Amino acid sequence: MATALEVAGIRPGGPADAPAIADLIRRENHRPADEAAIAVSLASAPSVVAHEGTELVGFFYGRPFAPDIAEMQNMLIAERHRGQGLGREMVGRLEDDLRGAGYRAAIGANSVLHPGTSPERCMAARAFWLRMGWHIVLATGGSVVLMRWLGAPREPAPSPLA
Repeated sequence: MATALEVAGIRPGGPADAPAIADLIRRENHRPADEAAIAVSLASAPSVVAHEGTELVGFFYGRPFAPDIAEMQNMLIAERHRGQGLGREMVGRLEDDLRGAGYRAAIGANSVLHPGTSPERCMAARAFWLRMGWHIVLATGGSVVLMRWLGAPREPAPSPLA
């Protein structure tokens, strides 16, 4: 059987992906999704989507929190593609894109209090983020806030003519 990395392609996301993202949220998380709000977020900051052929199988998007900080709002990978490295690839790609767009840090939240979330799934997600180099900066018991330092924005390469 092929791995998720072999069958899924990753590309930048955009507002046109909002309907497919909302469908994946409804199908995998069994909760409502606001396509218009998703489209606004996709237009406001770098994002990535993963696809298998024409089917969207994963996404990671956020919005500006401050001029140099992105608030990561949602990430989801279809069940059949989890545990195969696709999430790691999507996070790495989006972190690079955020750096390239001038962001120096990213924040996100994880909560067992979301409708339909199980403690096991929530703890697995937190473990994933910690493995990816994110740090818990606040915990309330039901929710955590995570942060990832992205570093200084990339400096343009010096011109060979200078």
